[in-house]
Amino acid sequence: ILEDAESFVRSGVRAVADFEGAMVPVNPAWVSPKMSFTDDQTLSMNDRQHYKVRGPKVAYVRNTARMMAITSGRPWFDKAWVLVVVKFPDRRVRDPNNYHAMTKPIIDGFVDAGVFKDDSLDFVLGPDIRASSEVSKPSLCSRMFDFWVLVYPVVVAGAK
Repeated sequence: ILEDAESFVRSGVRAVADFEGAMVPVNPAWVSPKMSFTDDQTLSMNDRQHYKVRGPKVAYVRNTARMMAITSGRPWFDKAWVLVVVKFPDRRVRDPNNYHAMTKPIIDGFVDAGVFKDDSLDFVLGPDIRASSEVSKPSLCSRMFDFWVLVYPVVVAGAK
């Protein structure tokens, strides 16, 4: 049990806060704009689609992420830890890790926009996915999945 703030800091545990219904570390260096996708546009690791069906969806997600990064000021990071918050359209029990199929083209879109030099481990740690406890709002009768990307710079110990 941590007795005071000083022991909390020494413990190496970062403070967390609520972001769109998910607990995340405080003070990200950049938060992407919300990216909303309909049920039909959302990719899951459970999908078993032909590449000709899946390909246009991946391209759409990647281009959406690229445009969101460009319009939000296009920050640049040498190395960063990436956390993705996803807000689902309903309260069904879901496995957030199934949505890595969405995070890959999102990160690729950020690479295309120049946010990261590359999406290899030399530049990007993660992405880690957090599910929101809140439900996304529908858009014109379509169920929506909302995604945000939070970026935390990584400083490598001993790097010059």
